[in-house]
Amino acid sequence: MKKLMVMIIALMAVCGYSSTDAAAQNDAKKATVQLTKEQKQQFKAYVDSVRFNKLIGAINDRHFLMQVDGVYFGGGPTEYGLSTATNFILLQNDGAIVQTAFNNGSLGFNGMGGFTCSGRVGDIDVEVDKKGNVHLRFHIMGSYGNADVQISIPHNSDNATAYVSPTFSSGQMTMYGEIIPFKDPSIHIDK
Repeated sequence: MKKLMVMIIALMAVCGYSSTDAAAQNDAKKATVQLTKEQKQQFKAYVDSVRFNKLIGAINDRHFLMQVDGVYFGGGPTEYGLSTATNFILLQNDGAIVQTAFNNGSLGFNGMGGFTCSGRVGDIDVEVDKKGNVHLRFHIMGSYGNADVQISIPHNSDNATAYVSPTFSSGQMTMYGEIIPFKDPSIHIDK
């Protein structure tokens, strides 16, 4: 009789554990939310909008970095896959740097196969068109040369296109890359 009671209790314990485990699994399945395609698109649009608004704030505060991974020279091939550590446009307060560097065997103006324009920035002209695209223009006055910079950023995007016209050359360069808020007090721009 004792053996029968022990077996019944053991059977009840196993069945009870099994049912609570199944209930826990059902709760876990209910906790996982599946987003529809439309909800995923809405979430991505929201995230892009937040990121874009932070970027606009950084542009207005004069603290941003454009990490360039593609450069086009008029009439020549487009260089892609460039190092963003040596190809960039940086704006911090009233100073800016435009730098390019290519692995083409040439030393260039800056010793890295490209050029660097570093200097003081005057007024920055920022315009937003009807579609919400942002266009900004500024002039860098450096000790080794000047450059006019125009940057276009599509609405709710962090991809940008920059048109750089150095005064020491008659050519224009088009730079492609991601633009991000950036503030580093340890970087000092010679003006």
